[in-house]
This record gives sequence, C-alpha cells and structure tokens, in this order.
Amino acid sequence: MVSPLNRLLARQFARPSGVLGRLLIAPWLNRMSRADNALALARLQPVQGRDVLELGFGGGALLRMALQAGARSVTGVDVAADMVARAERGFADEIHAGRAHVKRSDGGAIPVAADAVDAAVSLHNIYFWPDQAAMLAELRRVLRPGGRLVLGFEPAAQMRQWPGHEHGFQLQRAEAVAEAVGRAGFMDVRAETIEKSVDVCFVTATST
Repeated sequence: MVSPLNRLLARQFARPSGVLGRLLIAPWLNRMSRADNALALARLQPVQGRDVLELGFGGGALLRMALQAGARSVTGVDVAADMVARAERGFADEIHAGRAHVKRSDGGAIPVAADAVDAAVSLHNIYFWPDQAAMLAELRRVLRPGGRLVLGFEPAAQMRQWPGHEHGFQLQRAEAVAEAVGRAGFMDVRAETIEKSVDVCFVTATST
C-alpha cells in the first residue's frame, strides 16, 4: 500500500514543484544522484567542445558537471516549470553567454532543432516518459550523426523495493531498454548494470 508520503515523493520526483520542489527535492536529487551523475558523465565523454543535452535535468547538477568538463554548451529540457525557472536563475551567467539553454517540454517532444547536439543524456527520467518509442525517436532526431546517447535508471527489481514506485513509475529492464534503443535506429547499443549500494543501469548508443 502506498503511503501519502510515498505518493507525495513520487509526484515530486516525477515533476518537482512548489517550495518543496525548489528548496528540498531539487537539492536532494542532486545529492542522491551525485555518483550516478559522475557515471553518466563518464559515459558521455568526451564532452569538451561539444553540445550536450540533458532530458529531465531536475536539480541541474549534471548540466553543471558537463560545463565544468568543457562542454561548449548545455541544453536542459524538463517538464517541471519550477525546475526550469530554478535553472534559469542558477545558470543565468551561462545563459547570457550562450553556453546554457533551459527549456520546458510537455513530455511529448523535445523543443530542440534536429541535429543540434553531439550528446544526449537522461538520468532517472525514463520512468516518466509517456511514450518511450516516441521519445527515443526525438532523441535520435536532435542528435547529430555519430552523437552519443546515455540513458540511466534503476533496475526494475530494485525499484520495486520502494512502494512509491506504484504511483506513476514505469519500471525498466536494461535489456528491454536496449532493444527499444536499437529499434529506434541507434547503433553500438550497450547495456550494463553498475552494482553499488543503489544499483544503476546504463544503456549507451550512437546515433546514425
């Protein structure tokens, strides 16, 4: 049975909002995802001099890491209006300099031009995609030929241990996600599971 607290947390993880989202959930997500952000960034490498997209950027820590690693520009896309507004404040200098862009999406499309980025990453966001095949097609559309795709998520068996998953999370298996990525037209698809205190799966691929 899902408790009111777990239901609230599930809603906030999917779409951080309000004072709770801005002041508690976003910083908490940054702390919780610190190790996974580093793992994702390692799989995006090299990012120096490249244009990087993050789908579902949440607290924005991975965008910051990509800039610090030398990305030419970063673009963050999120469904949560409050996270977009928070990022506009936090990346104000980089936005003014043209090195950062933040955009809101309704979850059905990526508001970025075709062939606009060299690398795309989405970490702990695939659970909330309304149409996985359509979103993978969008990621392929915005990536330049030879671009890098990195998807990260908790394995289904682990996610089931938290009752809140019953409220809006679509559980994922690495093999199934890899198959979907291949069907979307990506090549060099690889799936791996990093075993640690909280396991994380990564599916990586190259855009054609």
